[in-house]
Amino acid sequence: MAQKEDTFGKDSEASVSLGHGRPVIVYVPKLVVDAGKIDTECLWQMERSDLLTALEREGTHDDKDYDESVDQEALASRLLTIRLEKLGAQEIADAVRRCWADFDLYGEDQRIQADTKVEAEKKRDAFRKWLDSVIRANGSNKPPAEIERDAIQLLVSIAARLERRAQVFREVHPLALQVILSTGVLNGILVCRSVDKCAAILRGLIENTLAYRLDYDEVNYRLVETTTGSTVRVISRVQMINNAFMAHYSRD
Repeated sequence: MAQKEDTFGKDSEASVSLGHGRPVIVYVPKLVVDAGKIDTECLWQMERSDLLTALEREGTHDDKDYDESVDQEALASRLLTIRLEKLGAQEIADAVRRCWADFDLYGEDQRIQADTKVEAEKKRDAFRKWLDSVIRANGSNKPPAEIERDAIQLLVSIAARLERRAQVFREVHPLALQVILSTGVLNGILVCRSVDKCAAILRGLIENTLAYRLDYDEVNYRLVETTTGSTVRVISRVQMINNAFMAHYSRD
């Protein structure tokens, strides 16, 4: 499971497994609330024009005019905030009950701030008590009025960080592609966004039933697993690099 921040210990363990040609599954949690049309993975993958249209339709008057300096993540975060604020008590409780452990909501309570330390601690205590009522007693109450905005902002900020992590693992993480020592082929990780998807991918690996597509550009061939969109193999199309790899591994 991926953490909200870089964890070089886990990442290094994954890279060693990749280097030996073993499949690696990385689980990056996301926030899903079916009743509120909330799936942070889908929200963060929306086109900018679609985000602006949704904000204009669902937001306030201030949400009808964004300039080009506002980035994609800010737009997606604002749309997520709007949709969370419109949820009923039961929907919020169900969402928190599903994600509290993956999002480490108890550990994140220190992000709740106030004008004084005493007021901040009171709000954190109210937040923890609300979490207790939702998780342990299966409560369906909304957050108390004094912490409702903080609770929603906490969910949004954690979701945004996890979406960045998923994007990094898929696209730019320095340890996400490793050369298989025995063949010289680049091996990549499988990024899953739900427990059910992890189980399905693991079963597909065991039964050898995963589906792939071949993507290519002017420099690389990429083998992409279709359900997760993860790059699992890469071969260079640059002849000089190919010759260097073939010469080295033929000699070995």
